[in-house]
Amino acid sequence: MSKWTEVRDGMLAALDVSDVVESAKQQIVESLSTEGMAALESVADKFVSKDAWD
Repeated sequence: MSKWTEVRDGMLAALDVSDVVESAKQQIVESLSTEGMAALESVADKFVSKDAWD
């Protein structure tokens, strides 16, 4: 077994991947629902504004 494989396996064992994935998903959803919505509203406002059609 290579040293890289040992390091990788050790890191995977130290990090419960399913917990990390779930945490990342929750952070992404939270970011999208707060910061992402503001950005989408800004784009939508610009799209429907009179200036967008001129």
